[in-house]
Amino acid sequence: MLPHLFKYASVFLLGMVKFVAAPVAGIAAGLSFPLIWGLSVAGMMTTVVLVSG
Repeated sequence: MLPHLFKYASVFLLGMVKFVAAPVAGIAAGLSFPLIWGLSVAGMMTTVVLVSG
């Protein structure tokens, strides 16, 4: 369970910092496309909320 959380967290955190790197990390981690997409968008939107709020 914990290794899966690290994979998800890494894609989410990369989505917060560098949007292009998140899908690359997700593919390298072997995650599904909808999960990569969701984590990347969630990370990007988290940054938007933190910066603009």
